[in-house]
Amino acid sequence: MGGIGSHVNAVLLFALAALLIFQVHADYMMYLTNNLGPGKDLTAHCRNDNIRAGIRDLGTHVLKFSQNFTWVSPLDPWQNTTYWCDMTKPNSARATFNIYNETRDFVLCTGAECYWRVDEDAIYIHDNLHKHWVLQYHWPQ
Repeated sequence: MGGIGSHVNAVLLFALAALLIFQVHADYMMYLTNNLGPGKDLTAHCRNDNIRAGIRDLGTHVLKFSQNFTWVSPLDPWQNTTYWCDMTKPNSARATFNIYNETRDFVLCTGAECYWRVDEDAIYIHDNLHKHWVLQYHWPQ
């Protein structure tokens, strides 16, 4: 029989599915911030190796303390979107990090915005839902 309750449930389920589809197809704003300290520049060269979309080289950027590098990422719901960044600190410490992995980080980047903070000791991603920073990588020694 069903009745009104089943119709309401069906409408709510449809609305939730539409919201999830919209969220998956949304473009994401990516923010990478230098938090190394005053007078310490961060050099970052980032790229997306999504074969279907073509390799997207975002270029090399030198960020002053507290400066952001931002880009828009169209996410592909059918393939795991990833971004890699080669980063160098003033003391010549250098490393390549998988800065964004859609499968790993999608839940942390709610609201279609992803924030990374590069500190002297490590790189952190912001958990937008719980409003705190999560350790991603330590700099190599």
